[in-house]
Amino acid sequence: MKKIGLYMMAMVSAALGACGNANKPADGGKDIVVDTADLQSGWHLDSYRIDCESTQFDGKADYKLSFDGTDSTFSLSTDCNMINGEFGITNDTIRFRNMLVTEMACESMTVEQNMLRLLNDSTAYAVCHGDTLSFTAPYIGSAIFINNGTERAESAERSFIGEYTDSNDGSTLQISDSTNSGPSIKINLFRLTDIDDGIGKVSDGALAFDATDAAGNPIKGRITLEGDTAILVFTESTWGYLPNGSTYRFKRDTQTKND
Repeated sequence: MKKIGLYMMAMVSAALGACGNANKPADGGKDIVVDTADLQSGWHLDSYRIDCESTQFDGKADYKLSFDGTDSTFSLSTDCNMINGEFGITNDTIRFRNMLVTEMACESMTVEQNMLRLLNDSTAYAVCHGDTLSFTAPYIGSAIFINNGTERAESAERSFIGEYTDSNDGSTLQISDSTNSGPSIKINLFRLTDIDDGIGKVSDGALAFDATDAAGNPIKGRITLEGDTAILVFTESTWGYLPNGSTYRFKRDTQTKND
């Protein structure tokens, strides 16, 4: 076994059409503007066809492609090494570049070698249609990645995880992934109440939650994000101190975001 290390690969100009749009040629002369709304969360390798030979993978195969919009990076796990790099979008097209690959020798490296062949082909492109992300290198072959609903839901939930504070009075909102049912939600409203049993579920871009108010009755709310600001609205409340429509705004704590 070789010592694990990293080596830099040449820039890859494989074009990847943004989800829901027709594939367009990449324009290397323009700045890349990242917009990853349709790419967030994980994709697993479903199949590929290389040199006219097809291979199908089952759902247990741990070959996954993921995009991180916070620092414009991607990673692809294979049967041996991990492929990492940068990506960006311009003219509805994603390009990969500045790839790093862990340098480890394995008994099987077929998936790694085939995916590198696809990514390194200068004519390669890919398009996203709903839950399917398709790579094509016209003179080599193609690969299909599938994004299932569970992965999308988990990614949406992770975007809410963090600690938030109202700088005006010190009220706090804490969202964590500590339950199997959904994100755990704890709310401290200064000089009013503590709600510490909220369980949330993401739907239509918002985190809806059920909890118990200070009088012991059910209470429901909805949390949306505007950048680093969480907007909390109580939607179904019987408690007079928190009538329906009561709204609070919290700022995400920078340290917890970076963690």
